[in-house]
Amino acid sequence: ARDVMTELSKSHRFDEYSFVKFGKRYVDVAGTIPRSGRYEIPMDEDWSMMNLLMNIDGITAAAKRREYLLIRKAWEFTNTKLFIRGEALPEDIAGIGGDDLLLFSGDLVLFPGSKELVYVFGAVRHPTCFTFLSEFPATLEIAVEQAGGFTEKAQKHAVNVYRLLNSEQKIIYTLDVQKEPQFSLSPWDIVYVP
Repeated sequence: ARDVMTELSKSHRFDEYSFVKFGKRYVDVAGTIPRSGRYEIPMDEDWSMMNLLMNIDGITAAAKRREYLLIRKAWEFTNTKLFIRGEALPEDIAGIGGDDLLLFSGDLVLFPGSKELVYVFGAVRHPTCFTFLSEFPATLEIAVEQAGGFTEKAQKHAVNVYRLLNSEQKIIYTLDVQKEPQFSLSPWDIVYVP
């Protein structure tokens, strides 16, 4: 809307038009940061991860990693979420650091810090992300419990675990939860229940 008004003002008197406000814009933030909670995005600004980091006073200095997970509602599909993994720049490179990923209203940004993170979605009651400590690894059974259990139509014998080995390689496990409930999950695994 701001860009449209700017263009219109070049050929028309500005007072012929008015902005329509569609409610507050916000981003929810949690994890290893000084202040978790909801941050309002000003109507006349576009926020990137850099802006967010500046407003939350950066990631806690004690955090070993500066990775984040952004969870976004997919506009085209109801009840579908997009997961974006990123990394803020280290403090010693560029002050508070941050990247230029543009944030949208309703985004959730999770900073796991020194904890490990797994996310679970598909035929579970409450798709979720959760963190765990390295010394207490999460299992497939724990992941399903964290997501509120299976739905009635869940295919428990064909649960997929997507694991990124490096930037170019990944592996997909297809597991039967009843036969392999103690399957050990790795950091940033994605558990999908068809």
